[in-house]
Amino acid sequence: MAESLEELGVALGYNSAESALVSDFYVPCLGVSRGYDRAVGYFRSSLYNLVGVAISDFVLRGGHIRIVCSPSLEARDRDAIEAAGSSDAIVSAALEREIEAVLRHPENVPVVELLATLLAASALEIKIAYRPGATGIFHEKLGIFHSPSDALSFSGSSNETYSAWDPMVNHEGFETFGSWDSADSRRTSRHVEYFERLWSDALDDLCVRPLPEIPRAVLARFENALGVEAALERARVHLQRVARLGGTRRRSLQEHQKAVVANWSLRERGVIDHATGAGKTLSALEVMRNWLTRDARACAVVIVPGDLLTQQWALEVRTELGDMQPKLLMVGGSLGNRRWRERLGSFASPSPAGPRVVIATVNSAATEDFLSRTPGGSHLLLIADEVHTVGSRGFRRILEIDAGGRLGLSATPQRFNDPEGTAALFDYFGCVLPPPFGIPEALLAGRLVPYDYHVRTVLLEEDEAERYDELSRRIAVIQARAAAKPDAEPSDALEMLLIQRARVVKKARAKTALACAVVQAEYQSGDRWLLYCEDSDQLNEVSDRLVSAGLNVLDYHTQMLGDAQATLRSFQRHGGVLVSIRCLDQGVDIPAVDHALILASSTNPRQFIQRRGRVLRRTPGKYSADIYDLLVCRQNEDEEQVLNRDLERARVFAAHARNQACRYKLDALASALEDQAIEFETNQEEG
Repeated sequence: MAESLEELGVALGYNSAESALVSDFYVPCLGVSRGYDRAVGYFRSSLYNLVGVAISDFVLRGGHIRIVCSPSLEARDRDAIEAAGSSDAIVSAALEREIEAVLRHPENVPVVELLATLLAASALEIKIAYRPGATGIFHEKLGIFHSPSDALSFSGSSNETYSAWDPMVNHEGFETFGSWDSADSRRTSRHVEYFERLWSDALDDLCVRPLPEIPRAVLARFENALGVEAALERARVHLQRVARLGGTRRRSLQEHQKAVVANWSLRERGVIDHATGAGKTLSALEVMRNWLTRDARACAVVIVPGDLLTQQWALEVRTELGDMQPKLLMVGGSLGNRRWRERLGSFASPSPAGPRVVIATVNSAATEDFLSRTPGGSHLLLIADEVHTVGSRGFRRILEIDAGGRLGLSATPQRFNDPEGTAALFDYFGCVLPPPFGIPEALLAGRLVPYDYHVRTVLLEEDEAERYDELSRRIAVIQARAAAKPDAEPSDALEMLLIQRARVVKKARAKTALACAVVQAEYQSGDRWLLYCEDSDQLNEVSDRLVSAGLNVLDYHTQMLGDAQATLRSFQRHGGVLVSIRCLDQGVDIPAVDHALILASSTNPRQFIQRRGRVLRRTPGKYSADIYDLLVCRQNEDEEQVLNRDLERARVFAAHARNQACRYKLDALASALEDQAIEFETNQEEG
């Protein structure tokens, strides 16, 4: 493998007719470079169509890109600069106009996301070049690759655009010059020196300025939370389709999605209760397309739990419905429009203004400001993602919106231990729509990867068992009293005792040693393990042990120091062991995870179903997953008996696992538990 640009043996020049510019030149040069400098023409084409095919590897090696390009200044901008004697504010306004113009075309959004992610990762720096008072523009076409030992420059017709590098679009050509060649070295040195003077704003009659703060802030809203690789792949695939197919990207619906959309259309009410990874969002977007197409007065409102899903929905709407060019109003989250209160009433009203979509976080949607400004009516479609969230007491006011169409999405729409909230949801949205598409169907259809389920058991230590028994006796007393008074209010004391007993099981000391032993025995280089802990004490103990064993360990929790998103990006790219608490239960997807180990889990089915779904998501190169579950037992004569309700979760996980033998062990544990229950009831009667 080449270690310098000289070793690549680059040609004296390249053109689109005779060479594959990307694979023959661009990718190999990036592959050995640590720096890439580019001076090119128009702001829009040089920035928003930038798709470097090998940039992800380049960035991971610490590569750095510097671009100098031209903003699109109008005559009025130049006149204003001359009159004011100052340019920064005017250039900033011009750049804002450019960004807004680009974002009006949904096909550009994934590329904006890539640029924003590169900027956020400090892998890309941008400066703007313009000529104050002149009618012409900065129109250089120079590029320089820098390896640790040499440099290569090229100059010719190509901009830094997708169309310039794709052989299916433009015909381009350029000449190359290497620092190692005596005939070229002077020219290469001159190119390097010229770019440094350009970057330093040391050229007469030319102003070179950093990207202004306002455009940077706008771009920052589009940063991909999963990092450079995810942003690059989204941009590359999308722009290939747009350039070669000449149209907007639309993914095809599978049969279960077509059926559920058709069934919703018959009622204009319903809940899509499909497994994680089954494509609920795409089904909802098809419902939205149909709704917005049939009536120019129509508007759709999407309610989501948090900021990450706000960003995901905005991107999905722009790409999947791009041919409709819908207007978007963001409410809440990092993309939120600060002036949404002024705009919401007219935006969501039944006016013939064309397709409109409001995307709001549940926190904002439940406020009086939002509800009082959202005009109900037959024109309005309301979609609630993770619909179970809307059924809580704090957010149930959203169900007061009088929407003509109503659609809920969730892999687990029923609210745990909340029949009132569950009833409110189904009263508002309607029934679960056929056909069912759960884990078995998703596995069979290839929407999720198959998995093996491994059960490990640990015993309570003596003092833990005594504490568990004490709490059980106190719980039994309160439950007996409650049985005699069925109309009495639920006991807060009982709830507290149940929580305390559950924590004895979740924090059983033997779990830590067993979890670390499992990881050390099974971990292979390149694996991505996700460990779920009960609290920071358990997390810290597990992390310390695994670090001492020489493993790459990352912590992820709400109180963590440092950049949480950077932690996830590092985990996605390099693998290792991510030790978390419950903050990864909803809204954060890490498709690359291929192993999960559960030290602690609640009895809420939503939590453990979401955790399983997170591990089973498909991603390139991932073909299966492994789930390890630690069940707490106590010794009773010669048998181990499972405590708490973890056995229910284990049976759910085992039902669809690839290794069916895991069910035999669960059957044995369940039998011992039934014997224990009979013995307990007998002792109670005798007592």
